[in-house]
Amino acid sequence: MARTSKTTQESADYKVVPSLAAANALGHAIDSGSVRLVVANASGGDVDVTVSATAAAGGLDVEDLVVTVATATTAWIGPFPKGIFGQPAGANESGGDDQGRVYVGFESVTSVTCAVVAV
Repeated sequence: MARTSKTTQESADYKVVPSLAAANALGHAIDSGSVRLVVANASGGDVDVTVSATAAAGGLDVEDLVVTVATATTAWIGPFPKGIFGQPAGANESGGDDQGRVYVGFESVTSVTCAVVAV
């Protein structure tokens, strides 16, 4: 099993009602730009969500974004500028062309659901 590609959900009639699905243990590849990752944590403990940074500034790598989603809460994470989070040419952890896409990982996926929505 590999990282899976998540499709960005668009708004309809001025609203977005995200359709959440189980998070993948190996993570997801999502669109960069004006999107938000919606993570709902129904597990018994906090879950860290890691968004891999690919940029460097002044010769130093930019740190990954790590967001702790508390138990029984939902977090909206993003946006994800391509210049900071977009994968380089040749990236293909989802089995396709991941150039410009964002890699997201989860500390645990038990009772964790997610979606990607355009904003």
